Amino acid sequence: MSDLDHYKPLKFLAEDIEHLIHCSTHLQDGLMPVTSMTFDPEKQSFSCLINRFCWEMTEHFDHHERYFRVHSGLTFQNVQNVFKRNFHQKHPVRVLNLLMISAKKENDLYSIRMLFSGDMEIDLQASAIHCTIKDFQHPWPTEKRPIHWHEHVEEHAANGR
Repeated sequence: MSDLDHYKPLKFLAEDIEHLIHCSTHLQDGLMPVTSMTFDPEKQSFSCLINRFCWEMTEHFDHHERYFRVHSGLTFQNVQNVFKRNFHQKHPVRVLNLLMISAKKENDLYSIRMLFSGDMEIDLQASAIHCTIKDFQHPWPTEKRPIHWHEHVEEHAANGR
């Protein structure tokens, strides 16, 4: 049996806040090159590439410490404006680590927030939620699994950290 027998390319469409939360789960700890981000005001779209950690495959390889990443495309439609917070021109970050995506409706627009490590944020103002994710290459193996502090609180407390 091949390591990739359990892999099914992700192709997902989110058209409401609940589905967007599901997208966020799949994209958590994804690495996004800043140079891949594009906003097209005429087409009202924001898109980027993301080096996605394959969380859906971790249950198959927990004992082998073998994980996977895959290149995916992420696109938001109906985007009116894009606002960035804590992006510094003097010390530009080249690759962002995505922590989560959230959304709320404010008046007639949705505020779709992409939160990154380092307290960086992109806020997309959209007239409707329409987000697509699509894997477009084959996954590659990695031995590194993202570590979340809250998953190791007891371990750190026992070690006096």
